[in-house]
Amino acid sequence: MKKIILTIMLIFGLVITTLLPQTNALAASNQPGFSVNIVKNPFQSQDIGYFDLTGLKAGDKTTLQLDVSNLSAEAVTFDVITSNALTNQNLIIDYSGQVSEGQKVDGLHFSDLAKPRQAVIHLAAHSKTLVTIHLTMPNVTFDGQIMGGIYLKKHDTTSKTAGIHNTFSYANTVIIRQGNQDIKAQPKVSDASYKAKNNVSTVTAKVTNSEQAYLSNAKVTQFVTDESGKTIKSESSDYRAFAPRTTTPINVQMDILLVPGTYYLHLKVEDGARVIESKTPFTINATAAVVTGIATINNTLWLFLGMIMFFLLIILFLLWFFLWKRRKKDEDEEDNNENKSEKNE
Repeated sequence: MKKIILTIMLIFGLVITTLLPQTNALAASNQPGFSVNIVKNPFQSQDIGYFDLTGLKAGDKTTLQLDVSNLSAEAVTFDVITSNALTNQNLIIDYSGQVSEGQKVDGLHFSDLAKPRQAVIHLAAHSKTLVTIHLTMPNVTFDGQIMGGIYLKKHDTTSKTAGIHNTFSYANTVIIRQGNQDIKAQPKVSDASYKAKNNVSTVTAKVTNSEQAYLSNAKVTQFVTDESGKTIKSESSDYRAFAPRTTTPINVQMDILLVPGTYYLHLKVEDGARVIESKTPFTINATAAVVTGIATINNTLWLFLGMIMFFLLIILFLLWFFLWKRRKKDEDEEDNNENKSEKNE
């Protein structure tokens, strides 16, 4: 019996091991190994660690420089990218330049105004260099801020199959101010709908900040109500941010399946004493409710079936083991009987 229990524990342990996320030794040693500091620009408005420029006029030109030091004992290579500031799905400003489906920037693009002198830089061990960006202001004036980033991405030199890649990236914010700075960001929600995403009941929508102004350190609350005003789901996040003139998709995962009817997705953004509230209606018909319900049930069903299969395998193994032990016992008894018969003869 002890052997049987040990065997079952071994099988269970192997199954659990296959379900755990795989990582590798790079996780412990994946340190940046370099430092980046800005070189103060004549139009820098304050002594901070990123570029906040004011006083530039239409058509003006200037250069932005970063002092990049390689602190490691190995040579490194970086791609230099000038990217627009985007608002990502987590409602955080993103400078990676990776535009996901549903994300966009309207109006003036920082990436059109700022160009790197070198698209790729190579640093020997324990060396440093200057990254130079040529910035040309648009020929038209504007009120508010243009926002973007200088993005340095270290080349990935590890296997694509590794669980964690040995890469490091760095982004430095660039804010260009002109004209009226009293303009305030106005993030608003629209175009809500109900569907299954990753087999989870989800309300999707988009959030648009139509103003040429950014907002940071905001508290954001998203909540879903039915037609009577009853709140069905609510979630809040602090330190959210919105880039100027950007649109991003958002998702609110529901804890329950929604029945056919009319609902509202609300967005409440608290910027200190200022509160921006918006809402958008969405209607669920019988077809959408059934399709979403089936997709959600399928996710639970597959998990349930997987558990049943696992326990069936254990039962089959135990049956095989008992039958094998019984047959072996019968064979041993038969051999003993034959030996006794031979001795009696």
